[in-house]
Formats: sequence, C-alpha cells, structure tokens
Amino acid sequence: CLSVSVPNGKILAGRTTTVRIMRGVGVLGLILTIVVVVMVVSNVVRALRQGVDYASTVADGNLEARYDPERKDEIGLLAQALSSMVQRMREALADAEAQTVKTENEAVKVERALAEAAKRAESEAQQRKEMLKVAADLETIVASLGEAANVLSGQVDRAVQGATMTRAH
Repeated sequence: CLSVSVPNGKILAGRTTTVRIMRGVGVLGLILTIVVVVMVVSNVVRALRQGVDYASTVADGNLEARYDPERKDEIGLLAQALSSMVQRMREALADAEAQTVKTENEAVKVERALAEAAKRAESEAQQRKEMLKVAADLETIVASLGEAANVLSGQVDRAVQGATMTRAH
C-alpha cells in the first residue's frame, strides 16, 4: 500500500483559500443580483409612474394626452388598454357634443315654431275679438233698425188712420 503524507497545514491553507474565493464570488454574485434587481425594478416603477401620470392627466380632463411606453410586456399592454379607453372616451365625447349641437338646433326650431304658433293664436284671438265687436255693432244696428221700423210702422199706421178719417169727413 502506498501512502502519501501531506501536512495538515497545507491542506487547511488550500481550504481557506477556496472558502475565501467562494465567499468573494458569493458576495460579488449578491451585489450583481442586487444591481440587476434594482435596475429592473426602477425600469418598471418608472413606466408605472408614467402610466399613473397619464391616468391622472386624463382624469383631470385632458383627453388629448398621449402615453406610449413602447414596451412589449404587461405594462405595454396596460398602456395600450389605457390609450384605447381614452380614444373611446374621445369618440364618445365627440358624439355627445354632436348630439348636443343637434338637440340645440332642434330646440331652436321648436322655439321658432312655438313663437309662430303664439303669433297665429294672438292674431286669431284678435280676429275673433274684432268679429265679436262687428257682431255687437251689427246687433246694435239691427236693434236700431227694428226700433226705426216700429216707429215708422206707427207713423204709417197713424197716417193711414188720418187718411181714412179725412176721406170719411
């Protein structure tokens, strides 16, 4: 049997160096991991902040704001969904404004028609009033003619009686 004898100090010295190298690589790996995570998280947070700013701008009434982070991940999908929603809101608002203009125009037409109807009604009421006045005047004239006819008839009767009495004498 062959045996090799290595002093303990040399074995432990190699082990200590290996442990130090492994610790250094571990710390370096941990630092590298932290840097990568911080970069990824800051990129995501920046995109989310832009999305929040966009949503706040739209919520304040600015439907002309634009948001296009040019991302292919879930944040990009969220941005596309927000942009589509705002576009539909713009279209709905434009439709509502057009409908409002149409309704206002119809209201103006109705107001004009009502004004014309009121004028016609006033004119017709004035005509009825004038016709009633003419009818009342005619009634007065007919009554006067009736009285004159009665007076004339009385005078004719008296003239006939006078003529009859004169002949008889």
